[in-house]
Amino acid sequence: MTVLDLKVCADRNLVVGKVIVLLHAREEVDLPKKVKRCKNSIKMYQTSFCFTWNLTNGFYDTVNIDRLTEVNETEMRRKEWKPGHRECALLRRQMFVPQSTHRYINVLTNEAVFKGKSLSMIVSPQHFVAILM
Repeated sequence: MTVLDLKVCADRNLVVGKVIVLLHAREEVDLPKKVKRCKNSIKMYQTSFCFTWNLTNGFYDTVNIDRLTEVNETEMRRKEWKPGHRECALLRRQMFVPQSTHRYINVLTNEAVFKGKSLSMIVSPQHFVAILM
C-alpha cells in the first residue's frame, strides 16, 4: 500500500511530496528445500520518503528517507491504515495552512493492497494528477 502527500509551491513551481509505503517482507533464511516457510515469517513494515520535483525543468531530489519499521499486523487489521491523513494534519499545523485555502495538501492512496494486489495507477482527476506505479 502506498500513500502519497503532494503539495505544490506555486511561486517556485515545485512539488513537495511524501510517499508512505506499507509492505510485506520475509527475512532471508537458509532452510532446506523440504521445509515449508510459515506465514509468520512474513512481516509487515512501514517506511516513507520525501522528495521535491521541479515542474519547470523536471529535476527531482530525494530529501529524506525514513527507517524501515516493523508494524504489528494484528493491530493493522483492527483499524484502518491512513498515515497520510495524520501527515497532512501535522503539515497543516507546522506550516499554518488552513484547510480552506488554495495552498492545501493532497492525499492520494493506493488502497486494497492487503488483498495481494496493488493498483497500477493512482489518479486524482480533480487535481489533474496521475501517478503510474
